[in-house]
Amino acid sequence: MKKVLVLNNAYLPTGIITWQDAIILWYKNKAEFISVYGEKIHSPNLEMDKPCIIRLTQKVQLRKNVQIKIPLTRRNIWERDNGICQYCGQKLTLNKMTIDHVLPRAQGGQHTWKNVVCCCFKCNNKKDNKTPEQANMKLLHKPIVPRTLRTLHDNIIYRMKNIKDVPHKSWENFLFWNK
Repeated sequence: MKKVLVLNNAYLPTGIITWQDAIILWYKNKAEFISVYGEKIHSPNLEMDKPCIIRLTQKVQLRKNVQIKIPLTRRNIWERDNGICQYCGQKLTLNKMTIDHVLPRAQGGQHTWKNVVCCCFKCNNKKDNKTPEQANMKLLHKPIVPRTLRTLHDNIIYRMKNIKDVPHKSWENFLFWNK
């Protein structure tokens, strides 16, 4: 299934949708094609190229099931917290960080954006299976669900770097990443 990169009217990536959804946006005059795959789509009275990249020409609320939700991954937690232990403030590399559950799983805490933080080994061991209050530790920042365009853009880049076959070379022009 060919995917389509969606750009906002400022040419910044905002999501990835199916080519069928891209055609619907184009048909409703809400998007324009920026790049095509070179494959033809046929209907009884129309032939057109399959879209690869579209640009929204007006504000469009994409369906929730096609918007990219930033996945809860170790790297994304590290990015959200700027690589800083949320208890002592120590700057950490990705391989030196641990994930701490603010409300420990042993006490019913969930593995969600609002309950996990970047943490150093020392603080994680000190906190153990306690809440910050029980361990007499203070969080530097309350954990949040990241929603910024920068984070979304970085997430798309991260996903694109880690797939073997980029859907189309033209995506690279809008993802701002170096090979």
